[in-house]
Amino acid sequence: MDCACKTVKHEHGTVQAYKIDGCKCRPCRNAIRAREAERNRQLAYGTWDSGRTDAAPVREHMLMLMGNGFSDRSIAKAATVARSTLRKIIDGQNGRVLKATAEKILNVQPGIDALGDDCQVDSTGTVRRLQALVAVGWPQSRIADQVGMGAGNFQTLLKSPTVRVRTAKKVSDLYDSLWDKTPVATSSFESAAITRARNAAAARGWLPPMAWDDDAIDDPAVNPDLGGNESARAALGENVEFLSKSGAARDEIAERLGYSSWETIERQLHRIGRSDLVALVKDDTRTNAHQGRIGRAA
Repeated sequence: MDCACKTVKHEHGTVQAYKIDGCKCRPCRNAIRAREAERNRQLAYGTWDSGRTDAAPVREHMLMLMGNGFSDRSIAKAATVARSTLRKIIDGQNGRVLKATAEKILNVQPGIDALGDDCQVDSTGTVRRLQALVAVGWPQSRIADQVGMGAGNFQTLLKSPTVRVRTAKKVSDLYDSLWDKTPVATSSFESAAITRARNAAAARGWLPPMAWDDDAIDDPAVNPDLGGNESARAALGENVEFLSKSGAARDEIAERLGYSSWETIERQLHRIGRSDLVALVKDDTRTNAHQGRIGRAA
């Protein structure tokens, strides 16, 4: 070997030794020449893969995440990518980026579960949930107590364009537990409070939970469902009933009917007066036997 390296231990005859360790022995020079020859051949045939991809879609995705409450720090943490790399992409310093890095960043999706409790996010879903609970009779003071805020903060939140993640999570959890429950009065005072809540919501045009599907309530661009397309609703009930009698459980029914979750179907069933199907459908995970029955029935 005509290698001049004295302290570095590496495998001779490799591109890594030539480029990283700076070894210029004959085997390493031959390795880099072969690599360049193969690269030129693939370039000529249009098959060369550099391991990098256009950074523009990655940059657009990062800007979208930042518009949904992410900081470069939170993106870096979620994607396990160095912040310095993210800054270069955002600043346009990197026209191309490693495919592995691009994939990690693109896999980060907007959602409060990936954000810190003090991050600010769009308040649309939070406000809709609060209004919906009031619309079915839950007093504002009682809701405020359960999410840990004062009455004044409750009113401020209803008018705010953003909300802290911790508050959004508390409201979402409360909504999930109360959306299908009607408050029960144990005194004349509570009865009056429930009536006032419903009247206040009606006067302000606040919509009940039935107006919103789980996969739409957080989207500012989605309009409420006010009860149109009755034929489609009837078909949903028939399909759920058929699949349930065929042995399918909730998750399988949602998947087969193209819904993001069983909860969305459940809300639709309440909306069309088929709450009986909610109790009918099994809540256990699907089994191979279920899948076989559904496949034969379909």
